[in-house]
Amino acid sequence: MYTFATIYTPNTGQASFIRRTLTKLARFTEGILVFGGDFNIPLDPLIDTSTGRSSIPHSAIRTVHKALRDLRLVDSWRARHPDDRDYAYYSTIHKRYSRIDYVFIQQEGLTYMQRADIHTTPWSDHSAAQVTMTSPMFRPTRTAWRLNDSLLMDKILKTQLEEHLQQYFAENNTEEVSDMTIWEAHKSVIRGHLIRMASRRKKEIGQQLADLTQKISDLEMAHKRDQQDQTYRDLMSNRRHFSELIESKHTRTIRRTRAFFYMHANKGGKLLARMLRGTQSRAQVHALRTTQGTLTQFPEEIASEFQRFYTQLYNTRGVDDGTSQTTRKAETTDYLGGLNRTPSHQRKQRN
Repeated sequence: MYTFATIYTPNTGQASFIRRTLTKLARFTEGILVFGGDFNIPLDPLIDTSTGRSSIPHSAIRTVHKALRDLRLVDSWRARHPDDRDYAYYSTIHKRYSRIDYVFIQQEGLTYMQRADIHTTPWSDHSAAQVTMTSPMFRPTRTAWRLNDSLLMDKILKTQLEEHLQQYFAENNTEEVSDMTIWEAHKSVIRGHLIRMASRRKKEIGQQLADLTQKISDLEMAHKRDQQDQTYRDLMSNRRHFSELIESKHTRTIRRTRAFFYMHANKGGKLLARMLRGTQSRAQVHALRTTQGTLTQFPEEIASEFQRFYTQLYNTRGVDDGTSQTTRKAETTDYLGGLNRTPSHQRKQRN
């Protein structure tokens, strides 16, 4: 079992904030604790900053180290790279690199850790800190194939698909083969063609992302060494290009999400159940004051009060207050007669 926790530490009072957070985590943590986020503090300024120093007092850094040791938390990246220097954040104001993003794992969980990496910074001002772990409970699953509808928006791929279909029907539309067999077989043939097109396109986009990632990484390393303004401008330009490519890659996911909400908006299912769960909790009557003036929280007494209220509200027999049924009907008729009602055929003519 794992307990995952993330944190964003403010720019001031980092030590006390981290200590309080770890104290709360210790109360409910089960299994192996994985604790990461933006700590806004270099835990070893000598090797975790490009300048070798930090404005944060050493007493605050010692407080954080003690709080981490109390929960047996280990810096995953430093455990894998004890002598390396790499950074996750660049301050344009102070012209300084620092490693302030960490992923801590409890010492007994280091056995399951495979990798610990600091990636390049393609779009954010922070580099991603990633930890790859194994789990004895993991069971890989196979997903059903789905059409990548973004392929149909590519005119070149769409033309190739039409030509492939025409060729298939021209070669297989013979008297020896029934129309039903030809139709059913074409689904498998065209699916294989679509899978090949999607795989080729995925490799092309993946290669572009890999090339950009490598270029960004090289520029980051160069800027960490010399901190030239031109290098930084080239770095930001490649990051923008990377972001544009990522956005186009996730267009299909956004389109599928919209289609899912459109298809399930008015149908009973998990989506409606999740939406109603919050509505139900907000509409819950937790307490009610009875006609006797007492406050009750028992569900059966609350239900009885609602039943009594609506019974009196819609009472037309005049049993409770002595009003006759004829008088009630006359009052209802007078009320309805005073309303400005328009016949249905006139409403249709107006519309």
